[in-house]
Amino acid sequence: MIASSWSWRRQPAVVTTTLQVSGVIGGVGLVFLIGMFAAFAAGQQSLGMRLGFINDLTGIVTLPLAVPAMLVLHDRLRPTVGRASEALLVLAIGATIAIVLLQVMLVTRVLTFEQQIGPVSLAFLALAAWFIATGRLAARAGLFPHGTRLGVLAATYAGYPLWAFRLARALRDGGTG
Repeated sequence: MIASSWSWRRQPAVVTTTLQVSGVIGGVGLVFLIGMFAAFAAGQQSLGMRLGFINDLTGIVTLPLAVPAMLVLHDRLRPTVGRASEALLVLAIGATIAIVLLQVMLVTRVLTFEQQIGPVSLAFLALAAWFIATGRLAARAGLFPHGTRLGVLAATYAGYPLWAFRLARALRDGGTG
């Protein structure tokens, strides 16, 4: 009953739009991450650090924009998978909060990269588990075609934008996306 009173579940345009914006910002973050690695490979440490900083900023925004869709997906899964959906939602929200807080502490220099990378990696692993497990359950329930495959793709970080757009379409179309 975590999301039973969530008022946005009746506002699919708002939920799908925030998820699509999340996908766009996630894609921008991915471009800056690739740029960071390219800059480091070219010996441009300063440029790499600036590009990495922008990627970190996008990480602060991307996941909170996906939370309404996480809640709606939970709400739609609950009738078929029951308590498993609630446990997965708690995992997703907890991982999202941890990732965002750790990213904020990194960009505000409360934590160094070395201090942050271990905990944020664990939080991303938890979120990856949510992407895969929820994708599988949603595919089996007929709510998110190819949900398992897209969940695995989202868990790689590189596939997050595609996952966000495909889930937005599935939520909008009632499971036919």
